Amino acid sequence: MIKHTAFQIIWQSAIICIIAAAAGLLSNVIRQDALPLPGKWTSEAGLTSNDGTSIVISLEEARNLFFSKNAVFFDARASKNFQAGHIKEAISFPWDTFDEYAGQLLGKLPEDQIIITYCDGETCCLSKDLAFALIDLGFNNTRVLINGWEVWQKDKLPVETDSVTDNCVKSGPGQ
Repeated sequence: MIKHTAFQIIWQSAIICIIAAAAGLLSNVIRQDALPLPGKWTSEAGLTSNDGTSIVISLEEARNLFFSKNAVFFDARASKNFQAGHIKEAISFPWDTFDEYAGQLLGKLPEDQIIITYCDGETCCLSKDLAFALIDLGFNNTRVLINGWEVWQKDKLPVETDSVTDNCVKSGPGQ
């Protein structure tokens, strides 16, 4: 009797799952903005602007812009992480302070300024969120350096630590 009941529960659960999956697929087909089923699930996949262009910047491009001083680097990590180490001359702009300090930090920049946002970890979304918020404000030359802090250090590019003061204190966030 117990074996029969357990088998019946498993069988009914499988049928419910199949029905739910079929309903989900059917509703996706009916949607006007259907989700692609064989989608791209890489770190770069969600980093395209509204016009379909990628906002990802390679380490090589970021390095060239850094040394030519043609870009502003925004560190989207928390201030304590920034103080422990960051890309040299980067500005601390923690994502969670965006609403509070965006006007103060961005008011000094021309809208065509190249901005590179970064955080730490390939799955870190802080730099992505910051980049899209900047693009929404008209800073269309904003790019994301995926896993920026880690790849920058790994390539032995200029970094600095600042436990007393960070670049952001002059501008606002991180105080």
